[in-house]
Amino acid sequence: MLFLDCSIIGGNAFTLLEKIELIENYKPYIIFFTGYQSDRPVIPVDLINQFKVNPLGVIILENKSIIDIGQDTEKQYLEVAKHPISMSNIAKNYFRVLEVLSSLEIDFNSTFRAGRKAKMTDIEVVALSLTAEYMSIDSENDLFKQLVNASIPNLIERSQFNKRRRKLFEFSELIRTTLASSFLEFEDYFIIDSMPLEICKKARQNRIKICKKDFETAPSKGFCASQDTWFYGYKLHGICSVSGVFHSIDITKANVHDVQILKDVKNQLSDCVLLGDRGYLSSTQQLDLFETASIVLETPMRINQKGYKKQPYIFRKSRKRIETLFSQLCDQFKIRNNYAKSFQGFKTRILAKITALTIVQYINKFLFDRPINNIKIQIN
Repeated sequence: MLFLDCSIIGGNAFTLLEKIELIENYKPYIIFFTGYQSDRPVIPVDLINQFKVNPLGVIILENKSIIDIGQDTEKQYLEVAKHPISMSNIAKNYFRVLEVLSSLEIDFNSTFRAGRKAKMTDIEVVALSLTAEYMSIDSENDLFKQLVNASIPNLIERSQFNKRRRKLFEFSELIRTTLASSFLEFEDYFIIDSMPLEICKKARQNRIKICKKDFETAPSKGFCASQDTWFYGYKLHGICSVSGVFHSIDITKANVHDVQILKDVKNQLSDCVLLGDRGYLSSTQQLDLFETASIVLETPMRINQKGYKKQPYIFRKSRKRIETLFSQLCDQFKIRNNYAKSFQGFKTRILAKITALTIVQYINKFLFDRPINNIKIQIN
């Protein structure tokens, strides 16, 4: 058991712990004195993340004089250490996500400032949003209930969090593209597909008011060929690499045909092969993509099509990668659950889920050197 002074003015804790770290199989209890915990609330996080200390043996004794503490016995110290402050999983994950975002070479504080200078910075708001999505917490009410006992500094109110998250949509998209660019530098094969985003059942489509404020962004009725069913809402269009990292995404009304998205692809990609299903079968678009951006569109032919040839197996197998990504978004990230009332809130939630998926892939590859698509895994 160690009793250490750790303060922002200059305690002995970190100096001693650097030496303790060199000792094998030694994880002592830490009794931890500081009068500045309110000024530096991440001290326990630093201890647990940087040193080989027992996270169940860290106890904060704040705003007490050394004389008062010195009157206690060693036995009393040990009794206190049995009931220490512990950092919840959500806080651990939050600090991990915040660490990754801080390592990106993006100007977080000036270019995309949302309103006046606030207690919680823009990067912290985005980090909290991504942490919630990673942990499958898609309700903000549920999120803030779990944050009651979490050691997250500068936490703002739920309503303010909701407003700022929506204002930081472009900032979140920049983070997603920056993370994705770490994987996609040398990629020349991509996969395109779409999935339905239903906002309500068809029986309620005429009386709901969700996302109907503007006609341009209002939901519509569409048909999903893979599920052979009609739905009311939007379509999520995605382009991913063969390894499973989203390059670009788009949301359209449900009645927009998949072929129409190919008109935008030539502005996003060039000199590559694009794999799609029969929904993207169009000789006109295929020729246009090749002539304008040197994109080779590979789609399976219809059986009754003239000169039918079966698509090579390697292409058919590779196309399943994006279907797996969509399944992961539905399973862990609950992308089909919608609690938004406006289109701005709806698209912000969708982007947050895909960005959370991308940051887990980033952590898997660059921090732990493990398969990037192991999504259901600890990031600490």
